[in-house]
Amino acid sequence: MKKINYNYHTTLANYFAAQPLFFDGDLQKKPHVRKCMEQPWQQTKAELWDEVTETLCDLNFIQAKACAKQTYDLVKDYHFALDGLPEYQPEKEKERKRQERLDKYKQDLIACAKGEITRFELEVPESITPWTEEQINAEIERIKANPTKADILKDFLNFLRNESSNLQNDASEFVFFTHQQAWNFAADGPVGKAAEKLNPENTKFLFLRIPPTRPPWNPYPQSLQTLKGHTSKVTAVAITQDGKQAMSGAERSDNTCLLWDLDSGKILQTFKGHTTTVTSVAITLNRKQAITGSRDNTCILWDLVSGKAVQTLICHTNWVHAVAITPDGKKAISGSWD
Repeated sequence: MKKINYNYHTTLANYFAAQPLFFDGDLQKKPHVRKCMEQPWQQTKAELWDEVTETLCDLNFIQAKACAKQTYDLVKDYHFALDGLPEYQPEKEKERKRQERLDKYKQDLIACAKGEITRFELEVPESITPWTEEQINAEIERIKANPTKADILKDFLNFLRNESSNLQNDASEFVFFTHQQAWNFAADGPVGKAAEKLNPENTKFLFLRIPPTRPPWNPYPQSLQTLKGHTSKVTAVAITQDGKQAMSGAERSDNTCLLWDLDSGKILQTFKGHTTTVTSVAITLNRKQAITGSRDNTCILWDLVSGKAVQTLICHTNWVHAVAITPDGKKAISGSWD
């Protein structure tokens, strides 16, 4: 195992921390791209947990990174920091064990599809028990009274998941745009309080909700991500077994399918091949391929890595409305109006 040189990373972390976020100050048109890339990464490698938390929870830093068109990389910075944060390790270990059970179930499903084991031998992972309202309220009160670094980082990560596409597209056009979105995100909590620190002189050109209309703070929102990319109605969605990616299809004027990274909200691939509305999507358990059905009477098999069509399946004489794939990924079934 390669030994980490903490002094080396600390020196670089301190060097970049001393650099300006923007070369043009409050004009915010010339972000320090190298600083945006290096500072949180070097701080995490040096295990400077207070410093990296301060960096990633600084709305000015988020604005600079978004201006540099690195919003989706910023989401990775949060995950990288949380992954090493000592206080986050119990939660990380719990998730690792859950993923292990899901991976075993996936392999068992494939074995069952091949006839190597029977369905009675499948070990179905137990479902996660939803928290009661009392448990949620108790946890919210704990976070309000004594938030940990992990709590603060996760609150900013929730903010980024909701605003990633807006920040990526618009932060470079509007000064202090991140502060505007943070103010409008919540009336309390780490993100909402950070937005209140902006100098009033810099708020006069921002579109800010009046205080009574700011949304209440919720550290456990039901909506985790808003995915924006289609230009027409979304008509089909499928999610990978590990919950890390999703594929969506849209109707007539769009006709595309998009593959999404569910952590960052980034579009990983755009699939073009159908000539009208995509009605259904199914993804193989190994995340390597997907099949889509369409009102153009065809199904298309896609390579999710390259984004290319492997095969167009022409057999139906009317709209395809449903598709499914066997666990071993070798067969598919489709249903049609014919």
